[in-house]
Amino acid sequence: MSESLIKPAISGFLSNGLKYIFQSGNSEPVICLQLYIKIGSAWEKEDEAGFAHFMEHLTFKSTDRFPSNQIAAYIYKFGGSINAYTDFDCTCYYISLPSEFVKEGLQVLAELAMHSTFTEEDVELEKDIILEEMIQNTLDPETNFIQFIQSAAFANHPLKKPILGTEESINKASYERLRGFYHKYYQPHNSFLVIAGQADFDQLKSMIEAFFGDWKSHSKIIFPDYKQFLEPIFPPLPYLWKASSQIFIAFVLPELSDKHPLSNAMLIAIRYLAIGRSSRLFKRLVVEEKLASAVKVSSISGIMTGVSAIVVYPINERSIPRIRNIFQIEYETILQGELDLSEIELIKKDVINTWRYGFECMEDLAEMIGDEEFIDGYENLYNYDEKIVSLNLEDVRKVITHYWQPSYLQIIQQTPNPTSIPSSNNIYPRRTMSSSSIPELKLADSLPNPIPYQKIRPDFYSARLDNGFTLLYRYLPDRPINGFALATDICQLNEDKNQRGLNYLCSSALLHSSQNYSADEILSLYRLYGVSLKVEHSLDTTIFRGKCFHKELVPALTLMEELIFHPAFEEKYINLLKAAAIDMLRRDKQMPYSEAFYHWFYLLFGANSPYGRYSGNISDLKRHNLEAVENWYKTNYRPDHFSLAVIGSLEPDKFFSTAPQIFKKPAPSENWIGNNPELPQPIKKHKIISHKNSPQAIIHLGGFAPAAKDRVNSTAFYLLSQIIGGDMDSRLFNIVREKKGYAYQTGFEYNCAHNIGYWFAYAYCEPEVFNQCLKLILQILQEVKDYGVTEIELINAQNYLCGMNRFEAENLSVQAMSISSLSALGYEPEYYFQREERIRSVDLKTISNLAQNWLTKDNIWIYIYL
Repeated sequence: MSESLIKPAISGFLSNGLKYIFQSGNSEPVICLQLYIKIGSAWEKEDEAGFAHFMEHLTFKSTDRFPSNQIAAYIYKFGGSINAYTDFDCTCYYISLPSEFVKEGLQVLAELAMHSTFTEEDVELEKDIILEEMIQNTLDPETNFIQFIQSAAFANHPLKKPILGTEESINKASYERLRGFYHKYYQPHNSFLVIAGQADFDQLKSMIEAFFGDWKSHSKIIFPDYKQFLEPIFPPLPYLWKASSQIFIAFVLPELSDKHPLSNAMLIAIRYLAIGRSSRLFKRLVVEEKLASAVKVSSISGIMTGVSAIVVYPINERSIPRIRNIFQIEYETILQGELDLSEIELIKKDVINTWRYGFECMEDLAEMIGDEEFIDGYENLYNYDEKIVSLNLEDVRKVITHYWQPSYLQIIQQTPNPTSIPSSNNIYPRRTMSSSSIPELKLADSLPNPIPYQKIRPDFYSARLDNGFTLLYRYLPDRPINGFALATDICQLNEDKNQRGLNYLCSSALLHSSQNYSADEILSLYRLYGVSLKVEHSLDTTIFRGKCFHKELVPALTLMEELIFHPAFEEKYINLLKAAAIDMLRRDKQMPYSEAFYHWFYLLFGANSPYGRYSGNISDLKRHNLEAVENWYKTNYRPDHFSLAVIGSLEPDKFFSTAPQIFKKPAPSENWIGNNPELPQPIKKHKIISHKNSPQAIIHLGGFAPAAKDRVNSTAFYLLSQIIGGDMDSRLFNIVREKKGYAYQTGFEYNCAHNIGYWFAYAYCEPEVFNQCLKLILQILQEVKDYGVTEIELINAQNYLCGMNRFEAENLSVQAMSISSLSALGYEPEYYFQREERIRSVDLKTISNLAQNWLTKDNIWIYIYL
């Protein structure tokens, strides 16, 4: 490693062949356990299509020690979470827990691997749920398009197989064949275990032996030789068109297997062309010519070589010919080897910084170890930066010229009407590629003495500058990654009906450029210092948050101050933000799940509520111009409305010497007058059914709830939400999904601002059973209202929320965001640190009173998308 981020993992084998890998962590007292079974969709036989994913569902149903869906409940009562996923190459079961419960987590993974006891009834129930999952994917336009690309990019290749299988293969799946699949692939020599977090290795070895030592390997599994799939294959057709009202265009190019010696060079190439704001296509299509709202790259690859699908989101159908022309220009330019060396070096830095940030949170770290173990051994994770540094311009040119020839290119277009691909002779002249310049950032010098600051806790300090700006600092000297967040109570709730969306445009534009640095220079500074910075919008705060490495904290804060308090609002970028937001709002209208939620939301709040979309509606965005954005900033963005929270490794004296120098902008003399948010205007009719001829019914129901300023009841309502529908161990999940099988997906969510809150429950089900599903949900809510919840439900929910609090604390940027946003709303710093105490103090009586007050018939509005 170029920098000692963490000590390398250690590993061993049980006598049955199971490999275990332990990575000690230096963060919160948490542990992440991941069990990898080496079977995914790409390796299934023809008569096993979708079985790996099917098995992922079935193993949770019942085991020897945990019958009747008890696994999730067992993990949640310790404050943990459990889930699984299936991809092309593997099935992974993962558990995150407070570290003192590592033994319980290992026991559950062993049960899933060795002792699944699902029944024939379980198979039929999950069969229906998987078929509903397929329908849900077809209703999501982006997911549906990616699935079409996957099926069209390969003629006869394992990566062509859908992870969920097909409707035919799932319907044909029987209990006997699925039991045989489990017996065949769930063997210790076909699996490995990754553990990351705080634990004693010797104790772990004893636990692993105790729980997994009896796991028997009974037969050898013979997979096809992956080496025959290391080289790319030509696409079946160079051009395809798919009819749909949602407009996409994809440029599909080979992506080399993770095992291929040139895979890292190809990663640099695809980032250069299409990944991120600095890529050639993003700059041309989104920033310069405003032809698209986004450019995204989807990977259909893994151990086997596959494809990268560069998906462009056109602003309208008319822009597609020009999008294709620009792609052709950029594609031919890099195919000729015309690459910007300075940009390649910045991309290498980006890749290395992403790798380094992966060491911060244990779940991310365990996943990185698992990925590397699949490739050539986890040991390669720790010198990944050296491999990237060693790449040169010729390596990237070699991989492009060898594997991105036109014969490998496939263009897939989705529009309402078919269009032809233009001849390459019709392209525009090639653009000259300019080198990126990296300016010098003027850093603040430390003052001789720090300003006076208050010690609130042994590791937490605060101060208030003369301009009203609040500084909050948590000193964690052993953390190589620092988190920071700058929050303000200036938000969408301050907008009147003619200003909807102004705060979104203003706050988003702030991170683009400043009075002293152009947009390209700002982007170069982000990458030079490895700074990640973005804006988050909540109902009652706007937060600018980021992270950096220990040595770059002062440059990161200097860059943040430059952007927030010395903006250079550029009209072309404001117009770009408007166009992109309008395009996404239009696409949302074509997404049933988004449309259903907002129709329900409008029943409660009205169509033009300040509590709605932070971007406003399309008509709101269209009327705003540069002058309106500048006036919003001048009127509202003042130092006395900002709180900066930093969690870092600078000594407190040094921080309180440097930060005041950075954030010394004087406060305006005039008083600030904010707007009072309009009160919600719910409609009188409490139930609406919209007949859309949908293959899946979408149910939303809910009402108002405690506001955040009601500290006791808002805390309690989070617990009530968790009990009713928060996760796999909730009443909605256990009864509506598992017991009755009415819905593929259920949930219950609670959102609150300082002055208002609301809750909603939802379910996705077959149209034929929507009445039964709705009736059952209402019955569950009525029972909670009439009889409250049980003591064990409350304790488990408390344990879960307290456990998740540890995992939030792992991510210092997220922790800083919570602290700064609470401060901006007037909460004392201790309020954040007393979160667990508040959760533990909630009693059954408080929960019962909440249910009686807020789960009433007159506080339930229902919308059904049918």
